[in-house]
Amino acid sequence: MLLSFDFPYYGFPIRNITIASGGFLYTGDYVHSWLASTQYIAPLMANFDTALSDKSFVKYSDDGQSFTVVWENVFLQDRPNNGSFTFSVMLNKSGDIVFAYKKIPIDIQQIIDNPSTKHPVKIGLSDAYIIDKTIIRTKQKTIYEYHRVNFGQSEVRNGTIITLTALPTCFSFNDCRSCIMHIGADFKCLWCPTINRCSTGTDRKRQDWVQKGCDKTVITDETQCPAIGQKGNNFGEPIEVTMRILDIHNVTTDYRKLSSHPATTITQVLPESSRNISTERTIEKINSVTKVHAYHSEPHHISSNSNLLVSVLILIVICFICIAWIIYAYRNPHTKSGQLLIRYRPNKWSWRRGEARYTAATIHM
Repeated sequence: MLLSFDFPYYGFPIRNITIASGGFLYTGDYVHSWLASTQYIAPLMANFDTALSDKSFVKYSDDGQSFTVVWENVFLQDRPNNGSFTFSVMLNKSGDIVFAYKKIPIDIQQIIDNPSTKHPVKIGLSDAYIIDKTIIRTKQKTIYEYHRVNFGQSEVRNGTIITLTALPTCFSFNDCRSCIMHIGADFKCLWCPTINRCSTGTDRKRQDWVQKGCDKTVITDETQCPAIGQKGNNFGEPIEVTMRILDIHNVTTDYRKLSSHPATTITQVLPESSRNISTERTIEKINSVTKVHAYHSEPHHISSNSNLLVSVLILIVICFICIAWIIYAYRNPHTKSGQLLIRYRPNKWSWRRGEARYTAATIHM
């Protein structure tokens, strides 16, 4: 689904949203078989099946300022007798996210505790960055989850509304000084003069940050900032965002911890409802990065540079063989190669001008 506006998700503007019947939105660029693992916005991720009832719908609306998706009268695939669920999510242009729950027939914990439930059950957000690697002609894509927000399932009942207010992120600062000061942002921002970007070092553009050597050239002191407009501090310079889509096949799972990088902080507000008391809390920052999946493309997908090099080498070998054969045939006219060269020598390739040309059929006529 293409949004009519840029939605700032963890500070990065996105427009492509995948709506899943399982009660969540996928915000990643690469569609794969593990959409529910990371990069999601989930008002209620569960094993819903809209085919169980003619009254089940997934509706969406985009008015240019907000994007709303409603899961209406949807049933759990493995427990349809529990009743229908109706809930929604709204993405505001400002970056705020609202979860609203109209009909929740059972406690969410009962879905999780069900032994037959194989589909993940989640309420919250997740984001990750992707690292591309090529190992022995095999392209590998690894997704690292760097931040996740989970809500307690017991807090969700009929009439509950969860509002997530977007706070300033490093990506919103466009020059070195404002980046280092990061006023309003509750984490440490770093300025990379190579790509003119403000970041914590751990976000969706992590690979670009590492490839451009930002870990070595990063500026952490405002006194080191170049003047605005000079190289390394081009105020308002547009940032190039590239997207590549590759086929994905095999999946592996692993976990590891990287050096501590503060992630985006999101404030959760639970407005007062018929059964809930208003609460406000700040989700703790996650200082670890989880390696979620590795995707491997087929081995025959070789880079264009390798293809060009192989083609040139093959052409050189063919030319060398042809030259060697001509030299051999020229020096050995009694051989079959020599006779073939004599028969098809260059002066036999074309007719001289003005010379009559006859075929055997013409002579007999």
